[in-house]
Amino acid sequence: MDLVDVDAWIPLTDASALARWRPGDAYVAGGTSLFSEPQPGVRRLLDLTALDWPPLVLHDDALEIGATCTLGTLAAAAGDPAPLLRLGGIRARPAVTFPGPWTFGPLVRCAVDALVASFKVWHDATVGGNVCLALPAGAMTSVLSALGTTVLLWSPDGTTRTTSVDALVTGVGTTSLAPGEVVRAFHVPAGALVAPTAFLRASLSARGRSAAVVVARRTDDGAVVSVTGATARPYVLAFDLAPTRAGWHEALEQAIPEDAWLGDVHGATDWRRQQTHALGAEALRTIEALR
Repeated sequence: MDLVDVDAWIPLTDASALARWRPGDAYVAGGTSLFSEPQPGVRRLLDLTALDWPPLVLHDDALEIGATCTLGTLAAAAGDPAPLLRLGGIRARPAVTFPGPWTFGPLVRCAVDALVASFKVWHDATVGGNVCLALPAGAMTSVLSALGTTVLLWSPDGTTRTTSVDALVTGVGTTSLAPGEVVRAFHVPAGALVAPTAFLRASLSARGRSAAVVVARRTDDGAVVSVTGATARPYVLAFDLAPTRAGWHEALEQAIPEDAWLGDVHGATDWRRQQTHALGAEALRTIEALR
């Protein structure tokens, strides 16, 4: 779609260029959403891709996902990082190793498939853009919130701060980003990359928009469960010990307020709520069976 009010496209070439942000500016990377509908009030587009952030970086204790990393790049690398390491698609110090095979790959692939998007979108849409859109069924929001991901944010004044994915997304289409603030990267703990996980979703049709999404991750003695799709923002529930089925249902009701459950053409409120209860119980059963 033509953005008729935009009169400037400005490539950002270094971090200090963020200081050029002013009201009426919008950051752009993949642009798959930005160009899909009118953007009233947007006068300038600030191009983040010119910063040339590495899409993926392996550290000793985490995988760093650049905000401009595309969904296609992440899905390909998460399934088997070795080829991309050899080709230079992932930067890493030579000594970096993780204990055991990644379980991160199938999880990411499930999430990207849930977008019901074409391969063209996969190769343009970015991880940062998917989270910052703050859609209830944001695929990357679902996965990254369940994995205990830390988000690094850059401000126009040169300062930085960190937050969590579930604190970044505050509602339908809303985030905790300050004016001019931008997501720089996501840091996924190394242990989460190899932990047993389960991804379950419900939709009114086989290839329809997700009405409820639950992602569960097994920890040493307990579990972490993220709830998205059915709620206005992501909710993350952590259990020190693996919960019983009754314990899961009770914890879910206590964690999510009545007015946080969504209802629209993609699913009625009570149905989405019931689906979340059922999906969570199944996800917890699945990861517990792998203990």
